[in-house]
Amino acid sequence: MGDIKVNAQAWSGIAKEQQDKIQEILQKNRLLLAGDRIAPDPTAQAPEAGVAMDAEAGLCTLLCTVAETAAIAACAALPGPANAVCIAAAKAAGEFCRSKC
Repeated sequence: MGDIKVNAQAWSGIAKEQQDKIQEILQKNRLLLAGDRIAPDPTAQAPEAGVAMDAEAGLCTLLCTVAETAAIAACAALPGPANAVCIAAAKAAGEFCRSKC
């Protein structure tokens, strides 16, 4: 059993329905496993102000990162210097993609 520590004041400041939804999201993404729990902790870092993400921009950024990661993984098949150049190109392409979100 593991504790996922979240800022106690921030956690208590949201509705029970929102807390349940957060737990569901973490479970679906396998970040909260059986026996794990969200543990409000007064010493946990508070969420950053203004971090709320625009859903469309957030999805765009996520897809760019996924595409970049897939390209980097494919670069592993290339030998020697081509591998490094491929990874650098994939990272640059990922940054360019995210800049368009």
